[in-house]
Amino acid sequence: MTIRSRLNLSLLAAISITLAISGWIVVEQSHVTAVAQDNLRVNALTKQIILLHSLTYDYLDSPSTRTEVQWQATYNTLNRRLREMQQDPQCLTRISADVIDNYASIKTTFDHIVAEAKRLEQTDSGVSVQLNSLTTHFSSLLLRKNQELYDWVLGASTASNTQLLSTMQRDSIWFVALLLTIALVVAATLYLVKRGLLTSIDRLRLGVDTIRRGNLDHRIPLVGRDEFGELSAAFNTMTADLQALYGKLELEHQNLLNREQRFRALVEKATDCVLITRADASIVYVSPSILPLLGYAPESILGQAFFAFIHLEEQEWAHVFFDRLLKTTDSIPLMFRVHHRNGDWRIIEGVATNLLGMSAVAGMVFNFRDITERKRAEQSLRA
Repeated sequence: MTIRSRLNLSLLAAISITLAISGWIVVEQSHVTAVAQDNLRVNALTKQIILLHSLTYDYLDSPSTRTEVQWQATYNTLNRRLREMQQDPQCLTRISADVIDNYASIKTTFDHIVAEAKRLEQTDSGVSVQLNSLTTHFSSLLLRKNQELYDWVLGASTASNTQLLSTMQRDSIWFVALLLTIALVVAATLYLVKRGLLTSIDRLRLGVDTIRRGNLDHRIPLVGRDEFGELSAAFNTMTADLQALYGKLELEHQNLLNREQRFRALVEKATDCVLITRADASIVYVSPSILPLLGYAPESILGQAFFAFIHLEEQEWAHVFFDRLLKTTDSIPLMFRVHHRNGDWRIIEGVATNLLGMSAVAGMVFNFRDITERKRAEQSLRA
């Protein structure tokens, strides 16, 4: 499995867990919202019951049409909300029909008190005594039923708050548990990826250091098929190619050394002298045979001009010869009188070749020998 695949799987796992948590939070949030709405309804009922209780005391203390209207309006609102909670399927606080029917008797009792109060107002002066007696008779029943409904609503409110608190606590525990789970999954995944990365990096670094120190026989172990495995395989291929190239270069270098030694042996052991100059006629190489030929040590004439050893009478011809040599790559025969270290003038014969264009030489090559004795013999024969 590649590193990219591992990271993608880790990311996919984190996204999946995150989506699961998000879905769970949405569901729990809807549940908490339902509980909170239920709590608000119960609180509203509580306010209506308290108001109805207060209006009941006011009417019993001092009957009036205004108090009666307020009581009836409050009761209707309370009754409507009770029935809405009973019919709403999303309401968590269940309202039974017995509660509504029992509470309906409160209105019946209150209507009876109102009717009796109005009837007694239209009779004799003993209305207040009879009304007080009626009020005393029915007030205990009215207030008891109102108190029962209040106690029920208070219990429902307490149960709703308890359920809300329990839900929030449960949600908090699950939320923390899920957060810990996703943290552990991500941490474990990152640890495994990190361990794999560090191991692969150490293995690759050790192999590269070994190869860098010149051990081209070393190969980096191939573990896995991830990017580091591909990189290790590429390093091994490169090392094998480099090893083959190094072997080829070493063989060519050895062949070159052999050819150089062979050439040097031929030059140093030859009786003819080899001299190389730059385009400005300065001497850059002369073979060891210059010593027996003209008496100069090879290193003593390096850097001097070729013309410095030519006879004065042949200087002009030597410059013409050199200019002609610069303009051609053909070999040109030469014959000059050159100065011997002991003061004599020796006659040399040979060929010169322009090899300035050959990078390995980059100069004018003169091959010559001493023919002084031969020329003297020829002169003697003519005489």
